[in-house]
Amino acid sequence: MNSRQRIIEGLNQGIGAALCVVVCLSCFVNGASADWPSGVGTSVEAGPINNFIGGEHAMVSGHDGSVWVSWQDSFCVGQLRVQRVGFGGDLLVPMGIAAQDDPTCGFFLPPSMTVVGDELVVSRALASVPDSPVLRFDEIGAAVWGDGYAGEEGVVQGLGQLVTLSNGDVLVVTSSGGSILAQRVGADGKSVWDEQAVVVDGITSNHRVFSVVADQSGGAIVFWDIHLAYTKLIFAMRINAQGERVWDETLRIVEAPPGVASSRHSDPVAVSDGADGAVVVFAKGFETGTTPAPLLMQRVNSDGTLAFDIGGVRVSDSLDRQFFPEIVVDPATRDVFVVWYEGLINASVRAQRMDLLGQQLWGSEGVEVRALSQDLARFDADVVDDELWVVSADLDEIAVHAFGADGTAKSGSGWNVTEEGSQGRVQCVASGDGAVVGWIGTNENGIGSVFVQRVNDGGRVGHPACSEADLVEPFGSLNFLDVSAFLSAFAAQDLSVDFESDGSLNFLDVSAFLSIFGAGCP
Repeated sequence: MNSRQRIIEGLNQGIGAALCVVVCLSCFVNGASADWPSGVGTSVEAGPINNFIGGEHAMVSGHDGSVWVSWQDSFCVGQLRVQRVGFGGDLLVPMGIAAQDDPTCGFFLPPSMTVVGDELVVSRALASVPDSPVLRFDEIGAAVWGDGYAGEEGVVQGLGQLVTLSNGDVLVVTSSGGSILAQRVGADGKSVWDEQAVVVDGITSNHRVFSVVADQSGGAIVFWDIHLAYTKLIFAMRINAQGERVWDETLRIVEAPPGVASSRHSDPVAVSDGADGAVVVFAKGFETGTTPAPLLMQRVNSDGTLAFDIGGVRVSDSLDRQFFPEIVVDPATRDVFVVWYEGLINASVRAQRMDLLGQQLWGSEGVEVRALSQDLARFDADVVDDELWVVSADLDEIAVHAFGADGTAKSGSGWNVTEEGSQGRVQCVASGDGAVVGWIGTNENGIGSVFVQRVNDGGRVGHPACSEADLVEPFGSLNFLDVSAFLSAFAAQDLSVDFESDGSLNFLDVSAFLSIFGAGCP
């Protein structure tokens, strides 16, 4: 036997010995419990929602990969419920926390939520703040603000929006008659400003705060619309960290009559542009059944000027009707992803990528996310690892669609989450390297409930892998099955287990796997 053969034989013996150690080690590693169920059609039940037709829930991501869910559990004398779903799919409490009584009857009040670190601040949008105070919960469900922030004494206020400011405080924006007010609330749940900020006053009470966008210096831009007979006007005002108005005049986003304003059928949306300004997307207010209703994008500069002409720039050049935009921002490029509902009879969900200069990056008409079998506008979007992920619900399925930077679908025709449609809102929020999808359905006992499920990169439904060594089901734990999968892949020279990323499999990959496996699940 020559020296080369002896070296190779020695390496093979070393690899064999190391793999034996790995096999033995697998007997002693304690796997983490996996609460996310595996497989299409499985899910976690967050909590009940009675009389749920048309009900809405809200979802936001925590900083640790957890997801907070809140909803009104009945449209007649119910509760505002709050649930935290951990990164591993564990629930805060079964059925959620019954956080706040709802004395109303006959309609749903959608929750308004914001996250501060890993804590949730929540109440009902449109509800009376004195009667339904703004609550704060920590990661174990304790009420941080006790009975909550109830607004200013003697002032009748309805909650507009909540937003976390760059300094960690929460801005509570409310409406009171013909005024929009704001108060900065500190970590202790107390008002920071001696008096509420007056964002605007002397306007009609027929207004709605639809978005509040925090800037980088402790202030925010407040957006509201006002309903006319057939259209809506859109306005904005920026306030600073002291509650002072930054702009001399209220900013008008759309044309005033006799110009064409925003559609009464489709709500505008706004997000931060990352430079103390914001991006607003709205549908132009044509009101006939056959007239095109294009989506328009406008950028609001930090100084209260518009980046584009008053009409904005088109998101898509399609001549079909374009409604119900959802927008999210790519944190790396600040490009804006716009997802919308297009068509009237043969409807579809489409998406576009716009840069801050107003250029269409995914073609003149964007890309199709999916065709819909009936006229439903149930979809939502978020950014996952710089990709646009869209969840859509049709009559008989809920699916996730992922798009690369150039608009190429990475999910084929979609990754199925369940083969049942949602009977209310659907939502999608980023969580680690995947997303959590939430929808409204019926449990095995015929009771309406809010359900959630995790979708991982590549479309696998269920628990995330807890480490690189977590190769096969059950994900979320390390055991002999992962060792067996590594052995099989190594023997087949499958580079999926090339842990050293050097294009070959050898003892170094075994050593790397051994080290990762030995560290166990976090």
